[in-house]
Amino acid sequence: MGGIGLGLVWGWLAGSVKPDRYRGVSLYKLGAATALIAIEVVVMTGTRSGLFFLGATILAGWLHIAWMGELKDRFGSVGQG
Repeated sequence: MGGIGLGLVWGWLAGSVKPDRYRGVSLYKLGAATALIAIEVVVMTGTRSGLFFLGATILAGWLHIAWMGELKDRFGSVGQG
């Protein structure tokens, strides 16, 4: 079940990307990278692990976005350096 671990890491990283903050990064590019990683997981480990990867990616990305929203509500602007 290595797809779950990879999905959690990728989802957390993908959830932290803000297209307006990182020039050249768009949701299309992020989606394409996610699709390529999902294909790689399916080819290397099978369909079941690929589904777990996608599920973990969605869960981790959603949790990261929700967590950043909670921090922003509590403390104001987050990530301004």
